[in-house]
Amino acid sequence: MNKDDTASITSDIHLMDILSMKAISFYLPKNDMGRNDVEVIVEYFTEKNTGKLIFLSWANVGKSAVRGHIYSGLIDGITNTNDDAEKQIVQYIIRNEDFKARIRAYVKKAGEQKKT
Repeated sequence: MNKDDTASITSDIHLMDILSMKAISFYLPKNDMGRNDVEVIVEYFTEKNTGKLIFLSWANVGKSAVRGHIYSGLIDGITNTNDDAEKQIVQYIIRNEDFKARIRAYVKKAGEQKKT
């Protein structure tokens, strides 16, 4: 990148819609995954025009430095308080069959990689 490219990027920053993301994390119960070291990390923000909550979920197994993307989604009807939003996100994710299938596949693959 040359000096002119940097100048054009920073001079247009006033045109950008900058979003502020929040994050939560929790461990799945051992009876769900067969192990007690499966951490789920959820990054989320509210879309300004619609009020819908957009989230990305990641997983970390054991003490791995690698996180895998598990599921992304959009939730309507989230209340505005942080506590309520966080509870609703967790409930939505753990009840979602696609999320469950993906996290199980990720945990299985992570376990297989440790054996090699």
